[in-house]
Amino acid sequence: YPMFGQHMTQSESCAACHSLITNSVTLEGEYTGETVIEQATYHEWVNSVYESGPEQQECQGCHMPQIDDPVGIASGYAWLQPRSPFSLHYFVGANTHMLRMLRNNVDSLDLSATEAQFDSTIDRTLKMLQEQSLTLTTELILDNGAPRVSVELLNQAGHKFPSGYPARRAWVELEVRGDNDVALFHSGAWDPETGHIVGQENIDWEPHHDVITDDSDVVIYELVLGDVNGDVTTVLERAHDHLKDNRLTPRGFTTDHAVYDTTAIVGSALSDPNFNLDSLGAEGTGGDHIQFLLPEGWQENASLTVECNVWYQSLPPKWVAPTLAIQGDSLIDGFRQLYAEFAPIPERIATQSFTTEIQGTEEALSTLSKLQAWPNPSSDGMVMVQSSEATAIGDYQLYDLQGRTIETGTSPSHKLRIALPKEGLYIFKTEAGETLTLIRQ
Repeated sequence: YPMFGQHMTQSESCAACHSLITNSVTLEGEYTGETVIEQATYHEWVNSVYESGPEQQECQGCHMPQIDDPVGIASGYAWLQPRSPFSLHYFVGANTHMLRMLRNNVDSLDLSATEAQFDSTIDRTLKMLQEQSLTLTTELILDNGAPRVSVELLNQAGHKFPSGYPARRAWVELEVRGDNDVALFHSGAWDPETGHIVGQENIDWEPHHDVITDDSDVVIYELVLGDVNGDVTTVLERAHDHLKDNRLTPRGFTTDHAVYDTTAIVGSALSDPNFNLDSLGAEGTGGDHIQFLLPEGWQENASLTVECNVWYQSLPPKWVAPTLAIQGDSLIDGFRQLYAEFAPIPERIATQSFTTEIQGTEEALSTLSKLQAWPNPSSDGMVMVQSSEATAIGDYQLYDLQGRTIETGTSPSHKLRIALPKEGLYIFKTEAGETLTLIRQ
């Protein structure tokens, strides 16, 4: 008969399904003897501020919110008293795409849930995505006349975002428009007919970015799986390694935690000076800070309009394509028909927009630094700084974007070679007040 089980209120009861380790196989189906982490949502929670301490929160706190009203938890037991508090069995996650596919095929799939019940679950899922996933801060900054847009994301979830099944991804779309609505910059645009991120259709995967200098580059947070040959795979059994994992970590996440081996950051996010790091280099922020450098052409505009959106997509077309390409399988044929009815439109989970008036454009241009730098951006970190007036650079300082001093010195020459230690954006400043923004990408 029904009895209270304390373990059902604890996150450990979620671990059995949300800590999934797959036995890896070769392309021929032979076991390699190795395993790969498909998902480790429970371990991500363990490696967070929510596992213990003053901010402790079980998984059930978000996915099974409690009410104080007494509820009868089973029928047929006259002696069984209503229970309070009661945890609502919502179990919402983030996959609105699949929910909509099911909702519109209740009869053909012989589902017991009604369309109205699917609608309420979709509404709760959107609410969680838009109110409990992340916060977004966007700012336009003029560095001596050189504009950049600073975008900061902070993870609000109790695990990585996105988490769960590895198809899921989130990305940043940034659009800057000038006078007369002229497009100046657009990174992360997507095609509403196919759900593809523009420019991503024919590339395997996009690396992590700290600084965006070209709008063909996109900030995408995702887990990318590789097979035994190091090629991207969406077949879970063929997964052998993680090629990329720059999903936003939860607050409190550290690389020296006991479960880090199952929750590791993979790829260039590891060298990002602000990915899960505060201004002093301490881990656990659960955030990321991206700089978008705007191209020339803004100077002719008296105003700049900035719109930043963060999108979430549970079934990206590139992930599903290999499955849909298989012919003659009745289950895949059925899924193909359902999928064709719903383009994988992403959900917008955060947005900010504003217009900045550029006062005195000519005056702003006159304040441009007399310093020049090349190559800038630099791929190897070596940058030549030169005074355009052929005068000595003199005393200088090099800072990272968090204001930490990287280098100080004096140059008696009008040329100076600077080494940028890792990917990111740096500020070079002279004693005379001249400033340059330097980039290693």
